[in-house]
Amino acid sequence: MDELTTIARPYAKASFQHASETNSLSEWSNVLSLLAEVAKQRKVIDLLSSPTITVEQKVSELVAICDGMLDDAMTRFLMVLAENKRLLLMPQINTLFEEYKARQERSTKVEVSTAFPLEKKVIQQLVDKLSANLDSKVNITVNINKTLIGGIVVRIGDAVIDGSVRGRLNKLAESIN
Repeated sequence: MDELTTIARPYAKASFQHASETNSLSEWSNVLSLLAEVAKQRKVIDLLSSPTITVEQKVSELVAICDGMLDDAMTRFLMVLAENKRLLLMPQINTLFEEYKARQERSTKVEVSTAFPLEKKVIQQLVDKLSANLDSKVNITVNINKTLIGGIVVRIGDAVIDGSVRGRLNKLAESIN
């Protein structure tokens, strides 16, 4: 998976740079998100993998699927991907593009898991505290996880802050051993 991300990175950077320069980040984000979902479909994977279908036909099909959402630059981008046999990298390109976009907008996605629903006031306090610590805007998603005994688990990218009762008990057990 890391190899695919490495291959997708220059395409994501190029699309992000163009979108930034043309003030079309949200349009590119929407289109890349759609194309990423489309590229995961079995029929589309078969179409894009077929050696008998021309590059132009593959791009034409994707343009048709997007139904008028693509401008000339986006169509040319798809053509470059098709010519380099990289159309199946759309999910990775989209993921990287969204990371670049979040970094530029100084926003961070945070996932919070709790055993019980949190009050809006508590969620806002958490958002305020995380925003100050991360020095960025925080977009928070709260999930109820009934397997937690109590407490909270916060995921920020790859980092996990485990404030759950189970996590604390595990730390206590480790310190005793």
